[in-house]
Amino acid sequence: MTDNTTNLREDIAYMRDLAEAGASTPLLGGLILVVVGAIFAVASAAHWLWFSLGDPETWMIISMWLGAAALCWIVNYAWPIRLMLKKPGISSPSNRASAWSWQATGFVVNVILGCCLIIAWRIDSSLPFTLFPSVILSVYGGAWYVSMKMSGQKWMWWPTLGSFAFSLILALAITSSFLFLIFALAWALLVLAPGIVMVRREPSLVV
Repeated sequence: MTDNTTNLREDIAYMRDLAEAGASTPLLGGLILVVVGAIFAVASAAHWLWFSLGDPETWMIISMWLGAAALCWIVNYAWPIRLMLKKPGISSPSNRASAWSWQATGFVVNVILGCCLIIAWRIDSSLPFTLFPSVILSVYGGAWYVSMKMSGQKWMWWPTLGSFAFSLILALAITSSFLFLIFALAWALLVLAPGIVMVRREPSLVV
């Protein structure tokens, strides 16, 4: 019991040291969030507009979201990720922890999207996509929380709490025709805008 308590205290002290170190090192990867936020905001708005103008085939919606996900991966690996790896501070504890958190988030989001696509294809309906917004924003809220704690940047409470709040709002709006328009707004406010803030804070020469 004593050993467990000691280990817990050491772990807490270690996390505190990481947070304190992170407070003096700007988080990198803002441009990645800008790309993701912009692409998925457009995809969400297109989804809403498509259904507002008519009743598209399920395969059309599936193709659009597959294209959006593929575009995110291609653009990010071709540009922001390569740029980020060259910046000072990339190997800091806070940036490494934040990078792992966002990388995991990316995998989770794509798996959830894949599940929605498969279910939509199997039942020949776009109905599974109505669950996508709330689930995705919950995952993003968790990623923002980790980044905030590791970096000590209090302004990240905004996208953290905002993601959780929008997740609940989207759950309430699940039967609304404006569901994906609200989702587009969430991408812009909680991913694109914070990404721009991070880009402005990133170092250009040395930390």
